[in-house]
Amino acid sequence: MADDGKTKQQLCEELAAVRQKVAELEQARGQSAELAGAMRVLLDSTDDAVLLTEIDGTVVVANEALARRFGQSAEGIVGKNIFDFFPVKVAQSRQQMSQQVARTRQPLHYFDERAGRIFENHHVPICRPDEEVRQCAVFAKDVTEAKQTEVALRESEEKYRTIFRAESDAIFLVDEETGALLDANPAAERLYGYTRQELLSLRAWDLSAEPEQTRKVIKLRGQSVAKVPERIHRHKDGTTIIVEIAASNFDMEGRKVNVSTIRDIRDRKQAEEERRTLERQVLEKQKLESLGVLAGGIAHDFNNLLTGLLGNTELALLELPQASALRPLLKDIQHAGRRAADLTRQMLAYSGKGKFIVQDVDVNAVIEDMSSLLSSSTTKKVELELEPAADLPWVRADVTQLGQIVLNLVSNAAEAMQEQGGTVVLRTYGAAGDLVGGGAMRSVVIEVTDTGIGMSPETKARIFDPFFTTKFTGRGLGLAAVQGIVRGHDGAIEVDSAPGKGTVFRVALPALERPAESHQPSSRPPSDWRSCGAILVVDDEAIVRKVAERMLSQTGFSVVLAKSGAEAIEIFRERHVDIGCVLLDLSMPHMDGEETYEELRRIDDGVPVILSSGFSQRESTKRFGEKDLAGFVQKPYRLGSLQKVLQLVFG
Repeated sequence: MADDGKTKQQLCEELAAVRQKVAELEQARGQSAELAGAMRVLLDSTDDAVLLTEIDGTVVVANEALARRFGQSAEGIVGKNIFDFFPVKVAQSRQQMSQQVARTRQPLHYFDERAGRIFENHHVPICRPDEEVRQCAVFAKDVTEAKQTEVALRESEEKYRTIFRAESDAIFLVDEETGALLDANPAAERLYGYTRQELLSLRAWDLSAEPEQTRKVIKLRGQSVAKVPERIHRHKDGTTIIVEIAASNFDMEGRKVNVSTIRDIRDRKQAEEERRTLERQVLEKQKLESLGVLAGGIAHDFNNLLTGLLGNTELALLELPQASALRPLLKDIQHAGRRAADLTRQMLAYSGKGKFIVQDVDVNAVIEDMSSLLSSSTTKKVELELEPAADLPWVRADVTQLGQIVLNLVSNAAEAMQEQGGTVVLRTYGAAGDLVGGGAMRSVVIEVTDTGIGMSPETKARIFDPFFTTKFTGRGLGLAAVQGIVRGHDGAIEVDSAPGKGTVFRVALPALERPAESHQPSSRPPSDWRSCGAILVVDDEAIVRKVAERMLSQTGFSVVLAKSGAEAIEIFRERHVDIGCVLLDLSMPHMDGEETYEELRRIDDGVPVILSSGFSQRESTKRFGEKDLAGFVQKPYRLGSLQKVLQLVFG
């Protein structure tokens, strides 16, 4: 037996147990080595820096990523203080932060100046919850790219928010499925009159006057971008907004979102309408100018015909005995011719080449002369009644323009009743004061009343606008021209009208203070003045040449005729010594009056030249400038007016 009393068998059993323990320890050591090797492989395979340190910073374990970061080997770092690898000031702050982070277990972000990288450190204390921290596992992850992406994303979001807020067009984010407004910028608040909170409680089609169209816009059906024609939306106060929409869609957190940019185009629409209106006005102006040219040409030719008609009528009346039965017929022809001449002057005025003659006028007489024309301007359904006032004062006016006022007002009144018929009453009367203007002077009032459909306040407000008409397009200046004529005569015009109650136009013109008796026109016979000598008559119209020849012969002159400027030059070159005066037409083909005048003066610069034209004296003579014309006679001229001009030349 052994000394301690143990049997040999017991000793053997204990020895076996010890060997078993040793074997287990050897096995555990092997497993531990394997585990340590695996851990080392694991630590060295990660790109994150990993280390185990004492609480004071002494490194217990370091992986290859940490070693590479500091330019050391892993074995060279173990046993050293990790903070020794940083500058002193940095090390102190890092040590304080590490201890704080170890207690709070919050990640630490810092910029490593040496590496030029951003790291995120996680500190994990190695101890039981109730033990004091002695060791700490540190995991340092390079988050430079992530941080840069985060910053870029934040900057991008900030840019988006800035643009979103600053954009002058309204922008909505809309849920494609429900139509709910997810976001709205300040411009949307301004455009629709709602606050952002109010907008976010609405659906997109709540803002539209066309809800179904809006639903279609929101559901783009796979399109990335859509341009939407103009739409009608509603302001909070119910007023109309005309908008233009650009829409696109994208996925946001699993749902389809529509982005709608909405532009207020009311100003643009108004500008477009103003541009179209201006274009129409320019077109109307061009039409008027073309009509003016046409009117001027017609009036010129018509004046030549009237010169022959009135001239021959006047000469015939001079030859006929007072008791001749033909005299009344010729007087009627003469009267009609003078009315035609008045119309011609109106056409010339329309073309801008006329001359208005202002004189003392009996308004009632003008209306009486126009009675047939006024009746013909109304339809069979419309009855025209004339109610002239007795002892009406006279006015200072141009007869043609006055007639245009009356004709225009009566025609407008008749057209207002052309469907249902009715009565137009044309009255004249005197007023104690300025009926329209409110002044103290006496007025002569021309009043036109109809029983037509009347006018709405909107129409009434625009009737004096140029080119405005309730009739078909292209009627020109209309009542604007009437208003212009009235104002040109220092008068005024007013209108009373209401739908279904007819219309009354009143034109007030200043009355003359003198009694009507002093205005009776004189009817002196043509002058008996006579002279002698040769006169060259140059005109391309045969009837004008014949009338001029007869009138001049009646006055004692011998007459030489030329049908063109070229023929006149030939005749004058041969006979200029005998010719004492030239009666020269302004408008002739090939060589006009101005060119003919220049050639005549080259032959004899002292020959008197009387210019003849259907245009006004100012319009006709302005082309001659400072040239010395002996006189001017306007077609259709009468014997007396021609004699008056000749008397100034021959004395």
